[in-house]
Amino acid sequence: MKNILRTKSWTGCLIGNFLCIYRLISFVVLFFISGLAFGQTYPQIPSPYVGSWDNTEYNTTEGTEFWVTFVFNSGANDDQNNLSLYLYATSREDADVQVRNPFTGETNSFHVEANDFARFKISNGWAYVNKENEVLEKSIYVKSTKPISLYATSHHSSGKYDGTNVLPVSALVGSYEVQTFMYDTYSSEFAIVAAEDATIDIHVQFTIYNKETPKDSVFYDTTLILSRGEVYLFRSAELPIDKKNAKASLTGTTLCSRNGARFAVFQGGQALKIPSGKDPENHIFHQAYPTDQFGKKFFVTPTYSASYDYVLITATSDGTKLKKMVKKSVLFKKEKHI
Repeated sequence: MKNILRTKSWTGCLIGNFLCIYRLISFVVLFFISGLAFGQTYPQIPSPYVGSWDNTEYNTTEGTEFWVTFVFNSGANDDQNNLSLYLYATSREDADVQVRNPFTGETNSFHVEANDFARFKISNGWAYVNKENEVLEKSIYVKSTKPISLYATSHHSSGKYDGTNVLPVSALVGSYEVQTFMYDTYSSEFAIVAAEDATIDIHVQFTIYNKETPKDSVFYDTTLILSRGEVYLFRSAELPIDKKNAKASLTGTTLCSRNGARFAVFQGGQALKIPSGKDPENHIFHQAYPTDQFGKKFFVTPTYSASYDYVLITATSDGTKLKKMVKKSVLFKKEKHI
């Protein structure tokens, strides 16, 4: 059984919730508020909103090669004309960035000035995945002349929007664990992009929720064979099991490729209501990080304008114990930045 912890971060003062672990078992924290962060480094588990301090070895979101796809945004079910997909890139040096559809061969490029950012619009036909349970040629390959940080956003005119840092190919591995939120008006989802030819074994964990308590879990195994650049989308409402329910979570689903073939996972939800059952609905879209980057200590800061936030914690092993330490009333002058 996976350990899921919800914490609330109240605003009114700056509160830092510090999570420590008793046992040396890895886990990952996912914070369901989006932000734009370029050029960040990450110890253990990277995120624009959650930090870890228990590892002296740092990786980076910077790289020269990337694979990207965009998961189902419910605002664009039948209306892709109002869907906008963008890539943002930033670099420490001047860089030329090539964006290529590996299946049609169509290629475009843009330039990034040092210490600046550039935006590039992606054709919806290139990398928007709106069909599940089918192998699709819906990805883009990004290559740059110098290291860049890459960010991808999906925005529909109805207001459903989110974005994610994109990991470079050098950071991709062959093992992941999925995290999705449980209160989805439509469906929880994740898409797999093969960075190289891969046979991927998937252990699906499908959990139906009654308010905030797991009501029932269903498990099944499947194997997926993908060629380089191909994409496959899983949606909770369309899984081949008896207990279909859109308001469910795919958290705990594990993916592992044979022979260590690398792939990327983009996960989230079509139209989430966070907190549970509250409007407005919003699209959630973020890239999964490798399980070998899970950590044991994290710090979380609250959203400035929110009354509280949700933090989803997924443990990689049974018996994981958590400790929360709260630090209150941290005051800063208005000129100070953190």
